[in-house]
Parts: sequence; structure tokens; C-alpha cells
Amino acid sequence: MSNENPERVICAQNDAYPVSLTVNIAYRVLPDADAAEYGFLRVIDDSGEDYLYPQSHFRRPETATES
Repeated sequence: MSNENPERVICAQNDAYPVSLTVNIAYRVLPDADAAEYGFLRVIDDSGEDYLYPQSHFRRPETATES
């Protein structure tokens, strides 16, 4: 997999992780199929390290559509 365009998600809530995640900030996601099976994402957080967080704490960035 290429890291030229890494997947990003937007933090939607940080209830349990106020020091590690900031709401409305985009975070890089690292591929982790095992984590995804259990509803988690491996995210590089505000510490600069990757940790597992619940998928429910994030949303996918909206893609612009042309009319």
C-alpha cells in the first residue's frame, strides 16, 4: 500500500480521550484489519503515535461533489 494518500478521518468525539484526540481534527489512519474486525481504527493521534480508538469516535471526510 502506498502512503502517498493515506486515509484520514475526522474526530467527531473525544469523550474518553481529551488529551489524545481533538474534535474536528483530521487524523491519519494506519491499516489494521484485526482492529477493524472489532470496531477500532489505528489512528496517529496528537501524541504522534498510533493507537486504537473506537470507529464511532470518527467520521469520514465528506467528498466534494460537483453539480
